[in-house]
Amino acid sequence: MASTRDTDADAGEEAFYVGVDFGTSGVRATATDASGAKVAETRVGYGEEEARLVMQSEDVHGVQQTKWHAHETNDIVRGWRWALHAAIVQLPLTVRKATRAICVDGTSATALLVDAEMGVSRSKVAWYCDAQPDVAVAKAREWAPEGHTSTSSTSTLAKLACFVDDGGGMSALDGTVLAHQADVVASWLHGRHGVTDWNNALKLGFDAKALSWPDWLASAPVAPLLPRAVHAPGELVAPVTEEAASLLSLPGDGRCQVCAGTTDSIAAFLALAPASGTFSVGDAVTSLGSTIAIKLVSDVAVEDAACGVYSHRLRLPSLDESSGTHRLSESAAWLASGASNAGAACLRAEVGDDATLARLTDELMARPSPLPRTGLAYYPLPRGRPGERFPISDASKPPVYEPRPDDDATFFLGLLESLSDIEADGYAALRRLGAPAPRRILTAGGGSINAVWRQLRADRSLPVTRGGEDAVSTEASYGAARLARAGVKGAL
Repeated sequence: MASTRDTDADAGEEAFYVGVDFGTSGVRATATDASGAKVAETRVGYGEEEARLVMQSEDVHGVQQTKWHAHETNDIVRGWRWALHAAIVQLPLTVRKATRAICVDGTSATALLVDAEMGVSRSKVAWYCDAQPDVAVAKAREWAPEGHTSTSSTSTLAKLACFVDDGGGMSALDGTVLAHQADVVASWLHGRHGVTDWNNALKLGFDAKALSWPDWLASAPVAPLLPRAVHAPGELVAPVTEEAASLLSLPGDGRCQVCAGTTDSIAAFLALAPASGTFSVGDAVTSLGSTIAIKLVSDVAVEDAACGVYSHRLRLPSLDESSGTHRLSESAAWLASGASNAGAACLRAEVGDDATLARLTDELMARPSPLPRTGLAYYPLPRGRPGERFPISDASKPPVYEPRPDDDATFFLGLLESLSDIEADGYAALRRLGAPAPRRILTAGGGSINAVWRQLRADRSLPVTRGGEDAVSTEASYGAARLARAGVKGAL
């Protein structure tokens, strides 16, 4: 906890900004003060049982107040709700009572249908990496232009088509709206449904250039299920409801705002922004977490569903010469992007826990440098869940872990080589489509600390830095908190 806290100049009192990250492996909440300094951080896994245990162990006020959760029957969504509850109420009470704004990020293309009035789930949850049946993908490709981001097998539009088929057709879904993970979570705070943001809406078909639903989607049979409002990330949406304010000990009476969210990988990107919040064309961030995701600042928008490439629109700060401060610009900045299903989760599943990975890393570091290539052509995807999104889009691509050498360190090295190749191929795909070459790659996620992995990436001519040495935090929740602060103060 910071020893001193800045006050908000406009309010004349302490002010805090909270970001909540719903990532691939759990939920994290980060609070910053008015200057952007991190003052508190909490973490909880998905699931009701773990959230209850965390709250009981912390003797958190409100653990018996289960009415807030009672009307949701979907176990996954109910677990999200409990995780949000636990992550926020573990923040210090003094921070919660002076929180000015909250922003939520979620995994991209994780979605479901919800009741447009009550917000309760009306379908199963389709996760970010879930490839959809051929019939649903065919419908998305019938509606969308060829090569559009929304035509991939894991796109939100393909998931929406599948929801309609599973739900008995459009006539059975009256009063229903599609919601992304971040939308659902934010709605529990501000009470509004059918609200999303530019970034989460992209894989549903949102036109990030025109900032509207395109004509081809507005005339599609599924148009009545589209979110009714699409906001810029960080834009103020609505105040926290009195019910949520009471349960979570947040300010009521409109004093705490909920901002439009973003995806988890964009929040991680924003976490690494310099203190001014400024990035330049060619700056990139690779997130080496459970999966690999890359983001590259580009002067042009690029996309190609065949290789899983898309471009997000984001307002980035520019210098306001009249005030000498950096404020969010209305001009478009593009984040050429892609996300693989391969990543550190496969390392843990195939090699072992963090202690084992650290031991094998030490063994490899002790070998003569440079390390020769193993010649092992692995493709480390989750077992039992085939399919890749980027740098190729192949819903049936299987994992490859053979042949496995007797030496665990060499096996580990082969996996790291393959993951490094995937990243390099990803940036090459962006370049082929017209994006600039990366001039600097900052690195977020647990993989950023592995020296062997970092060297293998550099060996592939990637201009890597670990990233985060000068950053306040490398966590996506900190990036979301910066967006919350930007919603109120206009600067990251």
